[in-house]
Amino acid sequence: GRRTWDLSFNYLQDSDIFPDLSSVGWEGTYEDYNDSIGNTLLDDDTFFSQVLHKTNGGQLPFIFQPDKDNNNIDGFAICKFDMDTFVFDQVANGIYNIKLKIREVW
Repeated sequence: GRRTWDLSFNYLQDSDIFPDLSSVGWEGTYEDYNDSIGNTLLDDDTFFSQVLHKTNGGQLPFIFQPDKDNNNIDGFAICKFDMDTFVFDQVANGIYNIKLKIREVW
C-alpha cells in the first residue's frame, strides 16, 4: 500500500517559512542590495521557497526522506502533499504552526 505521513511543526519563525522578498528577482535601491541578495522567492532558504514554490504549491511530486539517517532504498518515497490548502496558523507575533499530510504516489 501507499505510505502516508502526518507532520506537524509548531512555533516556526516567520523567517523560516516566508522569504524576505516575495518576488523572483531583486528590486530596490543599491543600498538595500547587499541586505536582500539571496532572499528572493527563488533563493531564500525558507519553507515557502524551498518546498512550496518548487512543488508548484504541492502539485508536483517530490522525493521525501522521512528519516535523514536511513539511506536505504526503502527510506525514500516519491510523494505529493495530500491536502487542498496550506494553512499557517499564527500563534504569536511572527510565530506559526503548520500541519502537513504527505502521501506516497507512483
